[in-house]
Formats: sequence, structure tokens, C-alpha cells
Amino acid sequence: MANGTLYSGLTAGIKLSQNSNDIAFLTGFELEISQEVFEVNTLGDKWTRKFPGIKTWSGSCDGLFTLDENQKKMLDQLLSDTADEGKVGVEMYFVMGSDKILVGEALISELKVTVKADEKTEVSFSFEGVGEIAEYSVATV
Repeated sequence: MANGTLYSGLTAGIKLSQNSNDIAFLTGFELEISQEVFEVNTLGDKWTRKFPGIKTWSGSCDGLFTLDENQKKMLDQLLSDTADEGKVGVEMYFVMGSDKILVGEALISELKVTVKADEKTEVSFSFEGVGEIAEYSVATV
């Protein structure tokens, strides 16, 4: 029987600083962490060997367009090319329940605002990790 924690939209979120609120009206996010795998073939061997390579992370988030403080910070990073406090991108905190958080710096690579006459205005951001993403206990962050 599995003993893991089941996370849901009620227990997850994205923040742009340790003490900030979640991004306003975020309806979902996707986080992808990947690793290159190198294959090594040796003369006389019948099996290919594989070794871990460089890791990367990226993702996207969707929500309603409010241009709150966090959404404005993401938009400013995309438009201004200026670093905040000496950073290249924005610090992102992926909250997974009350016990786990993933933290990393990211560049906003795309912003999409969808406006329709009879619906809410939606926003989506894509981001690319700058360096590592690290896992912490919420108590240590």
C-alpha cells in the first residue's frame, strides 16, 4: 500500500517570494523537470550503458488576469530585462501541501493574455528554470 501524500489544487500553489501570497486566481500550473541521458556503446558489449546528464526544469501557469503584484512582477521581468536584487529571473516557490516546497529561479519566456467579450480575461505564463530547483521542507524555508 502506498504511503505518499496526495496533492491537489487545494494544497498546491506558486508564490514569487517566501512571504507573498499565491499568484492571484491561479487555476493551474505545470512543472517539468527533465534530465538528458547519454548512451555509451562499447565494442564487444551487447548492451548500451546509460549515464545521467544535465538537468533542466520549465513549466507554465494559468489563471485569471488581475495584474496583481505577483503577475506584474512576472510581466515586468519579461518586458524590462532587469534583474531583481541581482537575480536573472524571478524566484518561484512551488508549494506542495503543508510539508514540501520546490524553489528555483526562472525566466518568464512567454506571456499570453486571452480576452473575450463574454468571458473572464485569462492569463498564462511559461517559464524556464535558471540553474537548479531544490526541494525543501516548508519549515526550513
